[in-house]
Amino acid sequence: MYCSTAPGCVPTEADVNEVISATEFEDSNGTVHLSKFLPYVSQLIAEHKMEPAPPEKLLKAFRVLDQEGKGFVDKEYMTKLITEEGEPFTVEELEEMMAVAVDMATDKIAYELYLNQLLHEPPDSIYALADQLRNRSNR
Repeated sequence: MYCSTAPGCVPTEADVNEVISATEFEDSNGTVHLSKFLPYVSQLIAEHKMEPAPPEKLLKAFRVLDQEGKGFVDKEYMTKLITEEGEPFTVEELEEMMAVAVDMATDKIAYELYLNQLLHEPPDSIYALADQLRNRSNR
């Protein structure tokens, strides 16, 4: 469901299925109508649903994986985890992450550096815009 991931939302497969289920035509095999989709997803965004995890939570997760406290995680170990555990990454998601995360000289992920690369939230993020709209309507 590219429509919900493009603006900065991070839905799980279950989230995507829920959106489809809530907005599809009856007896249509997953065909979603824009007139149902937009209000539904707008409400999810206004409520900050499917928002990326906060940096502190990501850092804590990396530190759990880095049991020796070296400040990095091996690419091979990380690849195994994110393709075999939890909700696995697709090949495309894995390649996209590794292109940014992995230090090519060491084949390791220096996770604090990686997280710093991810943390820039543009002022026009979908969630910042939703907050601005809510603040304007509360005046």
